[in-house]
Amino acid sequence: VRVGLARARTRQGATADRFEAETVGFFEKVREGYLALARREPQRLRIIDAAAPLSEVEQRIAQALGELQAREGRA
Repeated sequence: VRVGLARARTRQGATADRFEAETVGFFEKVREGYLALARREPQRLRIIDAAAPLSEVEQRIAQALGELQAREGRA
């Protein structure tokens, strides 16, 4: 959470919107909420580590979407 917030706050020309102006504690609570949801419903939600290299993140997203499409019969 802290890395993402630091990255968002250092964007040139970007003004903080309502969410970016929130505290780290707020974002940590939101993150914990999503992690809890993912634990309860792993068939619906995937956790993808966005700190990995971009190409790896893209690959993991594509894989998760492919699995979803196959499961839903849309492949």
